[in-house]
Formats: sequence, structure tokens, C-alpha cells
Amino acid sequence: MQKKLYAFLAAFLLLLPFALNSGAAHAQSQSTVSVGGEASFYVTPDEAVIEVGVQTSGRRAQDVSLQNAAAMSNVKNALLSLGVSPENVETGSYQFYPIYDNNNQSIKGYQAENTLRIKTENLAKIGEIIDTAIKNGATEVTSVNFRVKDVKKAEHKALQLAVANAKENAQVIAGSLGRHIVNVVSVNAGNAYVENYQAPDAVSFRSVKDAAGTTPVTARKLKVRASVEAKFAID
Repeated sequence: MQKKLYAFLAAFLLLLPFALNSGAAHAQSQSTVSVGGEASFYVTPDEAVIEVGVQTSGRRAQDVSLQNAAAMSNVKNALLSLGVSPENVETGSYQFYPIYDNNNQSIKGYQAENTLRIKTENLAKIGEIIDTAIKNGATEVTSVNFRVKDVKKAEHKALQLAVANAKENAQVIAGSLGRHIVNVVSVNAGNAYVENYQAPDAVSFRSVKDAAGTTPVTARKLKVRASVEAKFAID
């Protein structure tokens, strides 16, 4: 009995390399198809960020700084009175620098530039926010950007659709060869993003202190895109 067991083990060990080589050769000879997948769709923005600025200048540095601070305080208070939440109003940037004469030899004055970033989910209120800021001391509107709050949700959906597109492309190619896809070998994600849309000519340095009506700012849908590269095994 023991001799038979030894003989079986010896035979198994002798045949094992051939079995492994056969499996490796099969794996190496397995056919694959590499494809790309893309997807795009549109989403409606549900949030906007408006940036307004106050610019002041004068001969004395302290006067310029104080004037700028007072004007920006008026703008901020007016926006809060309009119903904008304090956490949705923040400083975007602040610059203070000297103004030189034509020969750049001496300082003839100073200039301060301060911006506020206002976030709102009420897109219908953008024009009113702009008008309120300008009527209360803002001297320019730097930008109006539209976006979606849940960016990841939109990107993940785009990736799912891109993968489905890659699989469909692989099935078409395999079918044209009389084959079928049997497994996924690899998938590499490319870009997935939601475009950033900035309203054109965003009321750049205009005054509406005495104007009637509300500044019209219209949003448009944002494009979401994604791409993948995938490899499928076919039989």
C-alpha cells in the first residue's frame, strides 16, 4: 500500500510541471481586446459664487485703507440684510500697494483692492446680490461662477456610464470577430469632471446705483464628462 502511494506521488510530481506549463501557455494565449469608453451629460447648477470688489485710492495710505474698509463693511452689511448667510460671505483677496509717478521715482499715492466671495443656492437672486453690492460701495464684479454642490455624485455617474460604454465597445468588436467577452482584465480611469461655467462679461466695473430693475444673470447647464481605458478577455 505504501509503495503504491509513493509511486502515485512520484508520478504526480513528474506530471506537475507539464500541467503548470500548459496552464501558463493557455493564460498567455488568451485573447484580449482593449477599448476606450466615454460618457457625457448635462446637469443643472444648484449653486453660484459671485465675487465683488472694492477699489479705493488716494494720497495717504491710512486714508485709503480706512476708506476701503468702510466701503467693504457697507457692502457686507447690505448683503447680510438681503438675507445672505454670514458663512456664505468671505474675503476673496486683499491687495494694498503704492502708486508711483510716471518716472517710478516717487510715490504719489496708494491703492487698495478688496474682494468678497458670496455663495448662494438661490440662483434667481444673483442679480439682486450684484445690484445690492454695487449700490452699497462695490466698484466691480470680478466673476460669477456656476457649479454643482455634489460634484462627486456627478463624476461617479459619468464614470459608470463610461465603463458601460467601454464594455459595449468591447462587445461590438468581439462580436465582429465571432467571439464573446468573458472577463475584465483591467480598467484605467481617465478624466472625470464637471465643467466650470463663468458668466461672460460679469458686470465688470459698472455702476447701477441709480439704475432701475435688476441685473440679469442667467445660468446654463454644466457638462459632465468622463473617460476610461479597459481591457477585456474574449473567448
